[in-house]
Amino acid sequence: MCAACVAVFGILFALVRETMLLFLLNGCIMGFISSLSPVSERMATSTKYRYGTIRIWGTFGYAAAVQVACAMMEFTSPQLIFVSVSVSAVLAIVGFLGTDDISFTDTEAAKAAAGKQFSFLCAPMYILFVIIGFVFSGCSNLNMTYSPILLQELGMPTGAVGTVLFFSTIVELPVILFSYKFMDRFSGRTLMLLAFAIMVAQFLLYATAPNAFVAVVTMLVLRAIGSTLFGMILLKIVRGVVQVRSVSTALGVISATDAMSAILMQNLGGILVENTSIRILYFAMAGLMMLGMILTLFLRVQNTEKVFS
Repeated sequence: MCAACVAVFGILFALVRETMLLFLLNGCIMGFISSLSPVSERMATSTKYRYGTIRIWGTFGYAAAVQVACAMMEFTSPQLIFVSVSVSAVLAIVGFLGTDDISFTDTEAAKAAAGKQFSFLCAPMYILFVIIGFVFSGCSNLNMTYSPILLQELGMPTGAVGTVLFFSTIVELPVILFSYKFMDRFSGRTLMLLAFAIMVAQFLLYATAPNAFVAVVTMLVLRAIGSTLFGMILLKIVRGVVQVRSVSTALGVISATDAMSAILMQNLGGILVENTSIRILYFAMAGLMMLGMILTLFLRVQNTEKVFS
C-alpha cells in the first residue's frame, strides 16, 4: 500500500506546479518511504540469509539512482526524476510480492507478553536512543542535501557531482557485506560512538575544505560509512531494547521521529545557510554530532542478540 501511494504521488508531483501542493506531495512521498524502511530492514534480518548479502543491493540501487538522477537533471527534464520514482515504487511492489515466505518468528514468551507490546515507549534507554537518533538522522539528512551543493560551490559540474555521489555510496558495500564480522561483536554504544566520530570528522573537513579535491576525498571515504553504520546500529539496539513482537513498531516510531528531525533540520539548515554560509552550517552540524556523542555515553543496551551473524 505504501509503495503504491509513492507511485501515484510521484506521478502527481511531476505534473503539479503549485508550491503548496508540491510541499504536501513531497511530505506524503517521504512519509510513505519512511514507513517502508523499518519493515524492509526487519525483513532483511528475518530471512535465512545474512543481512549484508541482502542489504548490499539497496546500496547498488541508491548509487545508481543518484547517478541517473544527476544525468536526468543535467541532460533531460527534471520531471523525469519523479516519474522514475513511481517506476521504482512499482518495481518495489513486485519485489514485495515475492516475500510471502518470510515470517517473523516469535517465541512463546514473546507471544505471552503481547499485552505489553508498547511498553518500550516508556523504557529510558529507548527514549534516549530516539533522542540520539533524532540528532544523528537530522544531521545526516541535512548532509545528503547540502554535500552536493558544497561540491557545486567549489566548482564541480552537476554530472561530476553525481559520479562522486555514486562512488561515495559504493564505499559502504564492504561495511554492509562484512557486517556479520563486527556488528555482533561490539556493543551498540561502541559502534554508535564510532559512527558519531566519523560524522564529526566528515563535517569538520567539509567546513574547512580549501578546494573541491579535499571535499571529494572526504565524501568518498566518509560520507556513506557513518550513515550506514547508524542504520545497522538502529537494528542492533532496538533488538536489544524491545520485545521481539515490538521490533517493527519500535523501528516505525524511530522512523517517524527521524522524519520530523529531517523537517526541522532542513528548515533550520536553510535559514542558517541563507544568513551565514554552508561552511558555518557544517561547523554547527559537527557540534550537534558532538552532543550526540555525549548522549551516547549514557546509553546502556544488551549486546546478546545476534542480528547480523
